[in-house]
Amino acid sequence: MKTEPTLEGLVARFLEGTLDQECLGQLEDRLERDPEARAYLRRTANLDGGLRDWAAVEGARKAWARAGEEGESASSLRGGWRWPAWPVAAAIALGGMLAGLSGTLLLAKGFGFLGAEPVLLPVANGNFESEPAPRGDGLPSVYGGWSGDFSRVSGAEQEVLPPAGSKAMLRFLRADNRNSPPGGAQAVSELWQIVDLRPIRARLGRGAAMVELSAQFNAARSEGGREYHFGLSLMAFQGGPEKAPIVWKHPRETGLASISERGRFDEDPSVWQRSTVRVHVPAEADSLLMAVYCVEGAATRGVLTEPAVFPGHYVTDVSLSLIPEPPRLSARSHVKSKPNP
Repeated sequence: MKTEPTLEGLVARFLEGTLDQECLGQLEDRLERDPEARAYLRRTANLDGGLRDWAAVEGARKAWARAGEEGESASSLRGGWRWPAWPVAAAIALGGMLAGLSGTLLLAKGFGFLGAEPVLLPVANGNFESEPAPRGDGLPSVYGGWSGDFSRVSGAEQEVLPPAGSKAMLRFLRADNRNSPPGGAQAVSELWQIVDLRPIRARLGRGAAMVELSAQFNAARSEGGREYHFGLSLMAFQGGPEKAPIVWKHPRETGLASISERGRFDEDPSVWQRSTVRVHVPAEADSLLMAVYCVEGAATRGVLTEPAVFPGHYVTDVSLSLIPEPPRLSARSHVKSKPNP
C-alpha cells in the first residue's frame, strides 16, 4: 500500500530541489487548507538559509509573465533558481525578502498583483495635522494612533517646509521614550502604529494581498559631518495589538511577513525624499505593525553612550494601501488564441 508522504518530508524535498510535480501538487494542497503547514514551511525555509536577492525574484516574475504570453510550461522556466519549482520559491521570496520568508505556495499559482486597484488602509493622522499628537510611550498597545520615541509635531522650521498639500510634519527628537530602560544607548528613533486588517478583509475577502507603506522624509542642514538615515518597516501578524511587542522583537519567528528598508538623508532641505516598501501578506494576517524611523549613522557617531538626539529630521505623508490578489489564472489561460486559418 502506498504511504502518503509527510509534510516534513515534502518540505525537505522541496527545499532540496528533489520534489516531483505530483508531490508538489500534494504540498500545495496541504498548504492551501492548513495554516499550520504554511507556518512550518516559513520556519523551515528560514532555517534553510533564505532565498536569492530581489533581482532573481524579478527575473522569476518576468519569466512567469513570458510563460503566460507564450504558453510555456511553468516547470520548464527555472530562471536560475536551485529549486525545480522556481515559481513557488519566488512566491515565498516575494512574501518578505529582507526580513524573513513569509509568503505561501498559494501565491505561486499566480503572484502578479499588477493591475489590481489599491485600497487605502486607515492610517490615523498620517500627516500629523490632527489630535492626538504622537505619544512618547514606546510601542502602542491599541489599534490606531502613533506612539514611539520622543518626537513633536512641527510647522515650517530650519528651512524645512511641509510638502505641498501638508500643513505639518513630525520631527524625530530622541532615540528613547518614557518606557525606555535606564542607561539605554540607542541610535534609532521609531514611531509605530498598529492597523487592523480585519474590516478591510471582511469587505474585500480574506485572500493573499500586497501591502504598501509610503512616507516622505526631510532634514535640515546638518553640521559636523554626521550621517543620518530614514526608514520604513512593516510587519504582518496574527492576532491583535497584544501580540505586537513580540512580533516587533522577533519578526522572523513570530511575524507572517515583514520588511524593513532605509535610505540616507540628502543635504537639501527643500527636497522631500519619498520611501516606499511593499510586502506580500498571507490570508491569515489580522494586523499590521508599521514604523517610520530615523537613524544616526554608526560610521559618524563613534561609541554611543546615550540615546541619539536628532537636530532636524522630519517625516510626513504616511500612507498605507492594500492591493488585493487578483483572480488566479493558470499560465495556459493567458495564451493568446490564434485566429482560425
